[in-house]
Amino acid sequence: MLKPRTIWKTIRSRCARYNAYTRAYSNSPDWPLVLWLRKQLFRSTVVASCQYLAQGTVLDIGTGPGSLPRLLAEIAPHIRVVGIDIERVLLQDARRAVLRNPAQNRISFLLADAHALPFFDGSFDMVVSVASLHLLHDRPKAITESYRVLKHEGIALMLVGGRQIYPGKMWLLDFITNRSAKYLKSIFETAGFKEIQIANPQSNLLRVVGRK
Repeated sequence: MLKPRTIWKTIRSRCARYNAYTRAYSNSPDWPLVLWLRKQLFRSTVVASCQYLAQGTVLDIGTGPGSLPRLLAEIAPHIRVVGIDIERVLLQDARRAVLRNPAQNRISFLLADAHALPFFDGSFDMVVSVASLHLLHDRPKAITESYRVLKHEGIALMLVGGRQIYPGKMWLLDFITNRSAKYLKSIFETAGFKEIQIANPQSNLLRVVGRK
């Protein structure tokens, strides 16, 4: 059995690498090709979000350098976005980047934990998350918190990779069993969500949508 010190060291090492990759992404030059690639990374989530919500307030869990809030606020002029993350250094990057955004008055960032969101019940019209759910140690708790802060009939939209949920070679079984899709649907149902839809159930990038 691994010692607690070894486990903690591994977690911190992975977080440090993730932060380094994310900062390199957010601080890359604003060349046309780079800007296009940034937008493509989140465009599917933004487009899907706009289909469900024309106006209101959106919470982005695991916002990192704030790429999704900036793009969403630019495309949807009647939407306000709050991005949260547990990493201070990434939020510093997000706040600096938003100063160059024409929609900065509708974007805000907050240091917060997805397992204990510092918001009242029914605060948001939509909760979104891109490539963050697999980083959380208690996914059911995070989904339950997302449900709590949503308004009645609010929407949760999350992108998550099956390979991240089941590390190593075990993720290959998803092509046969759809295990990641079943797991995600289960924790969404347990939290109270209805009308749950899972796109691309046999791929390595699942899009989960649920309504409160």
